Amino acid sequence: MCNLITPSEDILKRIKDEPSETVFMLEHLTSDQKQLLLETLLDRSAAFSKSLKTIGCTDRVIPTFNFRSHNPIKTLPFEIPHAIQGTIKEELNELIEAGLIHRNISQ
Repeated sequence: MCNLITPSEDILKRIKDEPSETVFMLEHLTSDQKQLLLETLLDRSAAFSKSLKTIGCTDRVIPTFNFRSHNPIKTLPFEIPHAIQGTIKEELNELIEAGLIHRNISQ
């Protein structure tokens, strides 16, 4: 069970390891506005994430997906342009390491 009100201890530890005040760009605000917003953001820091590894989860909302059919969607594989293959592999590995996705082989 997880929600934004009580993030896991692991996520809280990772969030604390991230720089806090430097994450937010507040230069355009007055001093009073900056202070008020920064206090609010830091007070609610569990709701924000700078990296995939600190993204939390919630059980407050359960998404529903309505499809026209329950049949599997089949498409032909397409080639990923060579110029972006490295970037895509890096992003996928980061998602896997963060535990947000896992390897799977479609049939």
